Amino acid sequence: KLLYYLSKYLVIQLVLTFHGGMIALGYEWGSTNHLNPKDKSPDDTANRHIAVLMREFAGKFNNNNLYPFAPINSIVYPVAGGMEDWFYAAGWDNNNNRND
Repeated sequence: KLLYYLSKYLVIQLVLTFHGGMIALGYEWGSTNHLNPKDKSPDDTANRHIAVLMREFAGKFNNNNLYPFAPINSIVYPVAGGMEDWFYAAGWDNNNNRND
């Protein structure tokens, strides 16, 4: 319920999640209604710039590589109802993410 109330009463500008089992910086799109890895969110350029800054700030990890970054649907996998896309676009994305 907490996430529902946060999304109802606040404007969410950035959502960070930690994905267990992999190392990546992922951002919108990641839902099943945006399956094409080349499908870009309206804020893709801004998200990419933020990811670049986060990667530079984080530095290299133990195998001397920088964090990879990309939209979630191309770097992880599409998820129906994922938190990132829900907070980002649930109020205006007309290609809703239903499974009916």
